[in-house]
Amino acid sequence: MTDYARSFAPIAPVCLSCGEPLPESRAKTRRYCSASCRTTAYNLRVAERLAPLRAARTSELPSWVSTPSGEVPVLSQTRAALKEIGATLAALAHRVEAEESALRRDLDRVRARVSKHQGLERELAQTRHHLAEREAELRQLRQMLAERESRPPPASDAQPTPPPTALTTFPSLSVPERLLDGIALLTHQLDFVRRFARAQAQRGESEVVTGFAVGLDLIHAHLCAATTKLDALLSSPDAVVPPAALRWTLVHDILPAFDDLYRCVRALRGSASSQRIDSLCEAVEWVFACFVGVLERRGVVLLYPLGSPFNPHEHEASALVENAALPPGSVADVIHVGVGLDGVLLRPARVVVVAARSVASSP
Repeated sequence: MTDYARSFAPIAPVCLSCGEPLPESRAKTRRYCSASCRTTAYNLRVAERLAPLRAARTSELPSWVSTPSGEVPVLSQTRAALKEIGATLAALAHRVEAEESALRRDLDRVRARVSKHQGLERELAQTRHHLAEREAELRQLRQMLAERESRPPPASDAQPTPPPTALTTFPSLSVPERLLDGIALLTHQLDFVRRFARAQAQRGESEVVTGFAVGLDLIHAHLCAATTKLDALLSSPDAVVPPAALRWTLVHDILPAFDDLYRCVRALRGSASSQRIDSLCEAVEWVFACFVGVLERRGVVLLYPLGSPFNPHEHEASALVENAALPPGSVADVIHVGVGLDGVLLRPARVVVVAARSVASSP
């Protein structure tokens, strides 16, 4: 092929929009490769024609129209002000929440103080009530001591006073319904009596009265232990002690203290009469009467068969004596008081029986 022929070689048709070669089916009749390229070229021509008109109109519009965001300045300032107001409201809400939390903590502290104050008021009322009871008991004890001191002294040749046929020389006293309250009352009374015994021992007859004070200390320790165990059994004021637990507590904790106090009463009854011994005897007899009332209020039956016929089913004979004032076969003395509960004999009474006239007394 010559250079002339080569110069007139046909040029491949291309798309006027994207510059890509046109397909063979469109090479002779079409100028664009696709409908999208044709639409793009049309939009470009229309934009070139409208550019002068758009520039003229833009010059007549406000300056804020040409900004990138196209927003009105008043709206921009309002939006900024609203953002500041929102931040202020959020800070105020956080501050209010913090102050509310502080007020709630202060309110909880005030409620705790009020509750503590109410508890102290209840304890003060209970203490005042117990103090009034102790003052009434003290007045009663002082009255009994005054009556005892106002009695004429016994004659020196008088016979010793026989033991009373009743278990206590005082009538049944008013005691609490609950066993725990009764034992607590006895503990307070016994603490008062043992301090009274030590005060009497410092004034005179120290050996005899001090011995009784030591015995009262042991009884007080027994009652304190019984109070602790009863408090553990009673989880609430309305709780009921099971019969088995009550029987075990009576036998192992309460009855030993009762027996020790009964031995103390018997020893004081047989002691030589004096002003201090008689005063201590009155106080101990009074506490013993309270102890008997507490046990009887709980349903405990105390067997004190002095002067009654001997019953082998309820009594246990420990000795035989001769006594012209009592018939043979009767009880001359009670060493241990018998105890019964709910119709069951927990412990028989240990007694001394009057022997027949022809039988010598046994030790």
